[in-house]
Amino acid sequence: MSGSHFEINATTGAVYYFGHKVSLSPMEKLLLNALLSHQDVILSREQLLGLIWRDRPMATTSAVAKTLSRLRQKLMTRKRPDPIALFSGQGYALAQFSVGARGASPAKWRAKASCSRPPRSCSDA
Repeated sequence: MSGSHFEINATTGAVYYFGHKVSLSPMEKLLLNALLSHQDVILSREQLLGLIWRDRPMATTSAVAKTLSRLRQKLMTRKRPDPIALFSGQGYALAQFSVGARGASPAKWRAKASCSRPPRSCSDA
């Protein structure tokens, strides 16, 4: 699977961002996969909770926030931009960078706040 300057080796599960291997926990990988699977869609903490922690009823949106924070810290460096955009009051999405752009702004977004079902069942998510 690839997208947004990410490469995920299907055999080993290794994650590469801008060609650099990044060591992620299983939950961080699930979160990244959820964002990659819903590109150009803003996902709320509640939606991410439902996608990733659905088998853990005691999990809260705080777990989402902490995992997002750790994931962003591992991915972002001075040479690699933050790949996860925060949309205040709405949620998170992967930033879409144009080829060769450093620190570019996200290119395109669709908010799915009006969709009351989980993102995977929304018509165009």
